[in-house]
Amino acid sequence: MASPATLPPQVICSALIADRTPDGARTFLLVRTSDMPPGIYRLPVGQPTHGIADHFDLHAAVRSDTGLGVSVGRLLARNQVTDGSGRIRHDVRLCSLVGEAQKVRLGGKLSRYLWATEDDLPLCGPEMARVVKAALRALSEGRTGAEFIDGQALDARAGAA
Repeated sequence: MASPATLPPQVICSALIADRTPDGARTFLLVRTSDMPPGIYRLPVGQPTHGIADHFDLHAAVRSDTGLGVSVGRLLARNQVTDGSGRIRHDVRLCSLVGEAQKVRLGGKLSRYLWATEDDLPLCGPEMARVVKAALRALSEGRTGAEFIDGQALDARAGAA
C-alpha cells in the first residue's frame, strides 16, 4: 500500500471572490458552516469531481453554495498541506462576479457569510490568513501562484506575516 506521501494529493479549490465597495475599498467573500469553530470563516470552496481541478467544478460549487455567478480566473496562491490523512493541494483562484447586483443566497451547509476586508483576515485562522493575504497581494500586483507548504510561504513575495 502506498504511503500518504506517495499518493497524489487531494485537490481543493477556493474562490477569492473580490469586489469593490462604492468608495473603492476591496472586499472578498468569506463563508462559514455551523460546524466550524465560532468566529472562523473560509473562502468558498469546490472539490474537483474527477480529480482534475477545472474552472467548471469551482464555478458550479460557488453557484450552488452562494448563489453567485462567477468567472473563474487565474491561480493566486497554492498551499500544499500534509496531515494524517495524506496530502492536500489547496488552490486559491480569482473569481470575478458575472453580472450586476448579485445577492448571496447560501446553500449547502453554509450558515453565514461576510464581505470581508484585509482587516478581517484573522477570521480565517493563522495559516489560511497568510494564504489569503498572499492571494490578495497577487491580485493587486497582477501576479499568479504564491506558493505555501503547510501555510508557510516559500517565496518572500507571498507576504507571509
